[in-house]
Amino acid sequence: YAFLGLLSLIDAAGVIAALTCAVALGYVFAATLYHVHAASHARMQDAEWVRQLNMSFGDASSAAWEIDFTRKHLIGAPRLAGLIGRSVSYADVVDDALFAPPSDRTLVMGAFAPSHGAIRRIALEQDVVRADGSRIRVRHQGFVRTTPDGAPVRLTCVTRAAEALAPNVDV
Repeated sequence: YAFLGLLSLIDAAGVIAALTCAVALGYVFAATLYHVHAASHARMQDAEWVRQLNMSFGDASSAAWEIDFTRKHLIGAPRLAGLIGRSVSYADVVDDALFAPPSDRTLVMGAFAPSHGAIRRIALEQDVVRADGSRIRVRHQGFVRTTPDGAPVRLTCVTRAAEALAPNVDV
């Protein structure tokens, strides 16, 4: 009887181990689904925030937009493109200084491609060279959110048209 009891105990231990593994795998799967959903929801909230800001301005002389540095994505690009008169992408803002002329490029790159540091506000005025060569003066106001170690995560910005400028050939 002891031998049969030992065999059933060993068999039950295998079932318990298998059941424990199944529960652990189920937990990992559920946690993964939760994190994917939470990240998706956060992105949706950010897009909704930008949409509501743009609705509150109402006119075409301003645009709210946001850069997600972790995903390398520009939220609100259509409204910004309508303001500056040409299509715009994440790379155009971060790498190409939002079509700034050479005289403004360093200043704009410092604002839109921030280095490590604390959260900070941005207040900047620059020229933007449009696709047809004309220029428009715009004002940016926003802030950069960072991680606890200082890595930039998001840049939320409102851009307003200041004035249209004459075409310039030194671009």
